[in-house]
Amino acid sequence: MTRPTLRRSLGSPALFGIVQGFVAASVYFAVGLVAQRALGLTWLVFLIGGLLFALVVVSYVEGASLHQERGGATVIARYAFNELWSFIAGWAICLDYLILIAICAFGTTDYAAVFWGELAGGVPEFLLGAAVVGFVTFTSARGTSARRYERTALLVLGDLVLQLLIVGFGIALLLEPEVLTDPGSIAGTPSLEDVLFVFPLVLVAFSGLDASSGFAGQVPVGRRGLRRLVGVRLLAALVPYVGIALVASAVLPTAPGAGWIEAPVLGVVEGFSQEWLREPLRYLVAVSAIAILVAACNAAMLGVSRLGYSLAVNRQLPSRIGQLHPTRSTPVVIIAIGAVLATLLLLTADLEFLLGISAFGATIAFTLVCVSVCRLRWREP
Repeated sequence: MTRPTLRRSLGSPALFGIVQGFVAASVYFAVGLVAQRALGLTWLVFLIGGLLFALVVVSYVEGASLHQERGGATVIARYAFNELWSFIAGWAICLDYLILIAICAFGTTDYAAVFWGELAGGVPEFLLGAAVVGFVTFTSARGTSARRYERTALLVLGDLVLQLLIVGFGIALLLEPEVLTDPGSIAGTPSLEDVLFVFPLVLVAFSGLDASSGFAGQVPVGRRGLRRLVGVRLLAALVPYVGIALVASAVLPTAPGAGWIEAPVLGVVEGFSQEWLREPLRYLVAVSAIAILVAACNAAMLGVSRLGYSLAVNRQLPSRIGQLHPTRSTPVVIIAIGAVLATLLLLTADLEFLLGISAFGATIAFTLVCVSVCRLRWREP
């Protein structure tokens, strides 16, 4: 009997959809926590994060092109150093994925509360979050296809248009020059401790890079196509990523209440005084946010499954945990474990706690990737 192998069925639209999906999702849940502490300097934190994103993209592209194996950071660290550092990178990014599943599921509840306020807290909030985890678990266990991720890429493009629309109206109607020239005048000057605390939070947006690098060798793209794909990635990610943060810097630190912390884009939309603009945007943002967060949740589960399988194949996890479904060729044991852990994390109902732990894992993994690529340049020139 032939042993099942993990399917290779995704292409370049999947890469764009996964990376841009994580960046778009992070805008919906991370901007509020950053603005709460960084105040008027929120845009600067995201700008520095965007420059680091460009560095990490190049590092992943180079590392994945050198060793075209499934596993992302784990493979790059293994060839640059040894199994120990590969193990550390693998577990760091796996922790990041698990918590991102919980964060994205949790984030959907705050935007769904636009339609029913009870979903913003308590038992309804947990039940909706658990339902999202259950949905992505079911779809991941069934297996992915190129067509499904092409649809996700279209969804991501639609959300990109909406975010750019918010950025455009925000710059025209909400942005004050003081945000750029004197950020401290917006809501005071944040402490250095607060700025250092929130900076790793913006790194969570890069998690899609590791998931997409796991498709190394599976995407038929030439050197010119790769340059174009990387360029589109950077442009599509950085413009709304920094643009939303710029508008949020002018609006959120002085916004009343605290609801905008967990639903920051809704907080930005509430800043528009024009009712004809504000009310339609509220519902458009709510629908788009739910869709993007569910897509990012699904991509994080994909990352858990593929990375967990890679760890099991390399005996960094018990091999039985990496067992594949006999007909669908999906690592169902890993997916089930990830679903249980993500659901337990939902019980914390604490976005700052979850995002902080996720940022810790992401920082370790991305630092290892950049250092590993530098070492590979020396060892394998």
